Amino acid sequence: MLERLEVLEQRIADLETDQRTTDARLTAAQVDAVVGSVIADAEARSEMFSLAGPVAGYDTTFFLRSDDGAFKLTPYLLFQFRHVAAFDDEGTSDSGFEMRRARLGLLGHAFEDVKYFLLAE
Repeated sequence: MLERLEVLEQRIADLETDQRTTDARLTAAQVDAVVGSVIADAEARSEMFSLAGPVAGYDTTFFLRSDDGAFKLTPYLLFQFRHVAAFDDEGTSDSGFEMRRARLGLLGHAFEDVKYFLLAE
């Protein structure tokens, strides 16, 4: 058992020596090349998250528009609701809200010259 322990300790010492010599073999140029490669990869991946292209937001209304402003779409919802209450002679009541009318519309422009207004009833 003691002999086996000594063999294992020797193998660990050999592995540690190999690791130290491997680390020492890296030159400054190799380290700079690896760091440059990692930085280039990070910059290429971060370009995917740039804000170029379609834009959505809120500036008094919600909108979708192109990056250059040539196209814009503003959706909206127009609805009317009311409260209804009904009472009978026996003192029972029935009340609630009801939506009388609802309309979905789109407003915007294309190529800055063609303006549109669509209303679905």
